[in-house]
Amino acid sequence: MKTDLLPEEGRQLLASLPGIVEEETVGLWDAYGRVSAEEIRAEIPCPPFSRSPYDGYAFSSSDTMAASRQSPVRLPVRGEIAAGEAGFRVADGTAVRIMTGAPIPLGADTVVKWENVQMDGEALLFSVPVAAGNIIPAGEDIAVGKPLIQRGDILTSAHVALAAAQGISSLRVYRQPSAVIISTGPELMTPGKLLSAGKIYDSNLYLLAGLLKRQGVIPKNGGITEDRTEKIAERVQDGLRDADIVITTGGVSAGKYDVTAEALVACGGEILFRKLRCRPGGAMLAGQIGGKPVFCFSGNPCAAAVGLLYAGLPYLNKLCGKREILPQQTQMRLQQDVKPCEQTRFLCGRAKIEKGFVLFEETKGKGHGSVSPLLGCTWIAEIPPSRDVIPAGTLVTCYCAG
Repeated sequence: MKTDLLPEEGRQLLASLPGIVEEETVGLWDAYGRVSAEEIRAEIPCPPFSRSPYDGYAFSSSDTMAASRQSPVRLPVRGEIAAGEAGFRVADGTAVRIMTGAPIPLGADTVVKWENVQMDGEALLFSVPVAAGNIIPAGEDIAVGKPLIQRGDILTSAHVALAAAQGISSLRVYRQPSAVIISTGPELMTPGKLLSAGKIYDSNLYLLAGLLKRQGVIPKNGGITEDRTEKIAERVQDGLRDADIVITTGGVSAGKYDVTAEALVACGGEILFRKLRCRPGGAMLAGQIGGKPVFCFSGNPCAAAVGLLYAGLPYLNKLCGKREILPQQTQMRLQQDVKPCEQTRFLCGRAKIEKGFVLFEETKGKGHGSVSPLLGCTWIAEIPPSRDVIPAGTLVTCYCAG
């Protein structure tokens, strides 16, 4: 067992764990937010045919080449093409009325808006030649062979729309992994019950469940259990039978009732590491039992969230089949001074534009165990260890949490 690791060391260790990634097929309606397990290239052009960009008239530009003010060219209008119709042909010396999105008929190489033509009864009248053009060519948006979806892409509405435009009705995706969340501590109560003296409601379950859902992991409620080795071990074993990963909160410090590590050992598990050199989130341990990981976070809500988003997220992303497993990161300038700390600190906050600079604005809360710093938190700033105040304006690395 490793102990007192740097945060990056803990994250790398967890990210290196093997994970079984399975595939399944889902309909387009259920594909949003899923992770693609296949590469898809265009097999038909988009649009599949040349079409009109607006309501107007289609004809051959060559029929207008002799037009002049002294000798205008007259093109009788013969028929109309609506969107969805096909097989039309324009006879030499004539024009056809055409609607937006309708296929360009054979024999035509140009379209003019209906409001831009001069009419002579049921014919178009041209006093100057008209150049070919104003046609949306086949394949203008998507050419045959163009990559549309890559393996590991998180499927957005645009991905799904592109698949639909190819006539694809289902997509191959990675199965969503599941995680059982177990809350430990006799002080915890389930929301909805009358709060007893000395008790608090279990908010970590809902906090972590929301974060897992946002990452594409299915959360499961493992319930509340006492701080007793055999009770925690029993819940962990139940969770491992029901999910791909088990997450616990509470019982990871060094107190009398912090027995989560002992519970993992009692299950026949291996402790990978205990404690990270950071605040919050340092009171964390990780293990594996039967090839499945168990992440054990602090009972402090903010610490549990930071531990999951920083240390645990790369492994979860890998389990989901995502191509990029590390969270998006960027550099921001601190909006305010940060007090010194001999360990790495993680601050919850958001990006703010001020005088042309992207600033990190901390979302602060009051008191140990508060959830409020996570309200509006879309970025987590990594503050390096320092014995001196880190001044406002300092560039720091920030990880996307939103």
